[in-house]
Amino acid sequence: MYIREAKIVYGRRKFKSEVFNRPEHVYDYFKFMSDFVEERVYVACLNNANVLISFKEVSVGTINVSVVIPRDIFRLAVMVGASSIILIHNHPSGGVTPSTQDIEITKVVKEAGRILGIKVLDHIIIGFNEFYSLNEMGLLDSE
Repeated sequence: MYIREAKIVYGRRKFKSEVFNRPEHVYDYFKFMSDFVEERVYVACLNNANVLISFKEVSVGTINVSVVIPRDIFRLAVMVGASSIILIHNHPSGGVTPSTQDIEITKVVKEAGRILGIKVLDHIIIGFNEFYSLNEMGLLDSE
């Protein structure tokens, strides 16, 4: 069920496996999200080689907020046997600076992943022609 949903066509681009070794790779793949007028959250599920197995939209919010529930994020990851995930969400305002809520939910999701044995590699925020990687900025480091 979820795997088929992950193969939805966005514009003219069909789902295909990609290797996500750098935040730029994730941004290039998901930059279509900059067109959304409401905040949306996606989860990208990866195997041990950081190859995209599947992805799914897990939350649709308003113009400035989206509710994220870890259970919804990890449901697909467990189903497809992912060893890691990357969170991706957009800021319809175009800015990419993470909010306090963005940082807090990332910590909660990271802890849930630790318990499940699924690593959270990054949380990418997509704006207009730019992105922000919480991992690159050291916000996913162990405390």
